[in-house]
This record gives sequence, structure tokens and C-alpha cells, in this order.
Amino acid sequence: MKTNTLSISSMKTVLSCQQKYAHKKVLNTPVDADYEESDALGLGKAFHKVLEMTLHESYNDKLILSAMNEFNVDPTERALLTAMLDNYVKVHKASGLKVVKCELQLSTPIYLGYIDFVAQGENGWWIGDNKTAGRHDPNLLPRLHRDPQVAIYSRFADEIANALKLTGPFLGFRYRQSIKSKAGTPSGLAKGTPTYDIEIPAAIIDTDLAWSNFLEAHQLTNELHNGLAPKRNYNACFDYFRPCEFFSACHGCLHSEGNPAIKIHTLESLKDSDILS
Repeated sequence: MKTNTLSISSMKTVLSCQQKYAHKKVLNTPVDADYEESDALGLGKAFHKVLEMTLHESYNDKLILSAMNEFNVDPTERALLTAMLDNYVKVHKASGLKVVKCELQLSTPIYLGYIDFVAQGENGWWIGDNKTAGRHDPNLLPRLHRDPQVAIYSRFADEIANALKLTGPFLGFRYRQSIKSKAGTPSGLAKGTPTYDIEIPAAIIDTDLAWSNFLEAHQLTNELHNGLAPKRNYNACFDYFRPCEFFSACHGCLHSEGNPAIKIHTLESLKDSDILS
């Protein structure tokens, strides 16, 4: 039986829709011609890139413009990216932590992942992940200690400490969420782009449950790579209001083509038709 390495994102994909995973990782199906990657992804990648280049300590116009160019970020978002970085760097410096490594690769025969950053503090060290979001959702907090990414990264704490020669105990996970804003003024952007530095203590992170779930997902992907017919989950055809990049493979047409048999009515159109006459 063939075996493969699995990332957290691929794990989430196969658990959400086996057919999408198969198109992406087994069949190498081309993405639909009308599929467009979210502009928000480019902004997030540029944000990560600038922080990586400075170990989260600073930013400058040259780095911002280079990252925007690399990830095709619209020039109109420069002020937003700058405000997000400014607030983030202030929060990071206030935390007293020093980032010692960005984009740390974790690799085993079955798992592959990249940690956004590892930071050393006076009393121990932390694993960290950066997220950009349209808003801060407090409902996220009660489930973060069971988040697969948080828990599986934490499972490798001993190996990380040895590799980077970190001092003190593993204290837990810093989940840092930087908020985007649609404000049109510098003061509005400054207020509307806070960074939330969320501490998840190591003692409450459920690494065993996450790894058990990962192993089940990994076994499923192995079976898909070895001929298991994938199941389709039509509830997963839209992610954040965007169609799956393999929409046509399951539905027989591009998402943008729609279905000519489906019609939209409004009160005005109904009044002008025979339906209400």
C-alpha cells in the first residue's frame, strides 16, 4: 500500500470532502477556469512574509512593497497592511517574547507542517501562529485548545526545543489574530486593525486526541491513494461563500455558468408577469 504525508490543511480537506481531496491530491484535477483565489489570501501571505523577514520585530516600506508585489496584493491595500503590521509589532514587543525561528518545518514519514514562529520568553518558550481575519470572534476561544493545528504542533514540543536549543519549559501556544478593516482613514485603520495575542497554556492542549484524529485521517488518505472511491459532500461545495475549485467536476458545469432553468423573481418582476394576474 502506498503511503503519503499529510498536512493539517489536507487533513481538514479530506474530513470535509473526500472528493475534493481526491481531485487535489490523488487525481491532480485542474482547477476550474473561473476559479479565483481570494484576494484576502494574498494580503495574509504578505503580512506573514514581512514578519518572517524581521522576526516580528519591525517592518518598513521596502519590505511591504516587496511582499505586496510577490503575492499580488492590490496597491490600494498598502495602508491596511501597514496598519496591521504596526499594531502587530506593538503587541509583539509588549509581550516580551523574542522570535527565534519563523516557518519552522515539521516533517515525519506521515506528517508535514510549517510553524509560523517559535518564541523564547524569560520563563519558557511558545509555539505561535498568525491569523488574519475580518473580525475577532470570541466564540473561537473555548475550542482553541482542541484545534488540530494548535494540538499537533504542540505534540512536537520536545523535538522543537532540542532542535532550537530553547530554554525553560514549553509554555503553550500563542494564537495571534490580526484584524482587517475597511476604514478609509489612517486613524480608522489604526483603531480597526487590532492584534489579539491569545495564550493557550500547554497543560490544556489535547495533543493525544488531535493526533488520534490525524492518524484516522491519514489512514483514509492512504486508502484514497490506493483506490478507495471518495465520498462527495455537497455541503462543502462552498467555502466562505466561494465555490470549490473543482466545482465542474462534480456538477457538470462551471459555477459561473449557473443553470439556465433557474430563475430569479422579485416583487416587481412578478407584478409584470402573468403569475399575479
